[in-house]
Amino acid sequence: LLLPIALLGPILTCVMMLLVLPHYVADVIRVIDTVVESVLTSPFLCIMLIAVPAVAGLVMNVLNIGALLLRLHRGLQPAPLPPSLACCELLHVVGIPAYKEPLEVLHRTLDSLASQTVTRERVVILLALEDADRGASATFEHLRQRYKGTFAGFWGTVHTLQPHEEAGKASNVNTAVRLLYESIVVDGIDPEAVMMTVCDADSTFAPRFLEHLECAFHRQPDGKDFLYDSPLNTWGNFLDKPFNWIVLHHELKRCLAHTSTMFLGRAPCYSNYSLTLALAHKMDYWTVDNVPEDIHTYNKVSLINRAALPTVPVYSLIVNDLVPGMSDRFVQAKRHSWGITEVPWLMA
Repeated sequence: LLLPIALLGPILTCVMMLLVLPHYVADVIRVIDTVVESVLTSPFLCIMLIAVPAVAGLVMNVLNIGALLLRLHRGLQPAPLPPSLACCELLHVVGIPAYKEPLEVLHRTLDSLASQTVTRERVVILLALEDADRGASATFEHLRQRYKGTFAGFWGTVHTLQPHEEAGKASNVNTAVRLLYESIVVDGIDPEAVMMTVCDADSTFAPRFLEHLECAFHRQPDGKDFLYDSPLNTWGNFLDKPFNWIVLHHELKRCLAHTSTMFLGRAPCYSNYSLTLALAHKMDYWTVDNVPEDIHTYNKVSLINRAALPTVPVYSLIVNDLVPGMSDRFVQAKRHSWGITEVPWLMA
């Protein structure tokens, strides 16, 4: 019933334009000719027509980048968290899906988490491993011993791929977070007070990331139903050689486009994002046959919030590595192209 009513206005507008406009076509063409002739015969108007948009665009870009740099600079400073919220501190669980990852990569990620300004008693590591990785048990045991006493907990899960699942981050994280929720509920911890950060195995966290994440959560009137998104940054190995100029240019453009529009709350999350464990349970966790899990999570949360903007920006960096060569970038691009499947899913 609501759909025909909503379409009635645009349909009536189109009908009126079709009935009325033909009577004024000659007048409209005459006005356009006059304006074009005036512009072409006036050097001043020609210059202004080119200069004003160019200068306006330049000023807007300078102000946008300046504001972005200011926000990122503030992300290096202590978060302005009121002392009155000390009783509402979150338990941070960082989920790291890993499949045959080199130990030095996992060391770098975990070292950055060990350096967080949030007290270690409130940081738990959830290492999500795959059964197909024969070295998974050895990797977990090595890391557990290396970081013994560093975090409040160092937990591991092993995911076995099922016939109806798609190999990748979504199915692995889905299993890990479901097991986490069961454990949290048994221990009597409120899922709304547990902040789940999903990252990649090569993610390096800024020292104050969890601090600023918690500050962003408490700034919201009801922060439990939002995604928390940090700037997309793939500069971890940006200057390593050999590198491909085309790949570097593409990654620069991609990172800047995402970071400069974060304040709008419309940019989908990429790779790294945070949400409460209660929200993960509310959205029925991750879709196991989905490839673009970050965009799909964004869309699911948007629908839960009735099409409201689902993301809150956190201007503190998580740095990932970029793929060095064109062949690897092509493989990654094919995987990114699965994002088109979100269009029919949303329409359905």
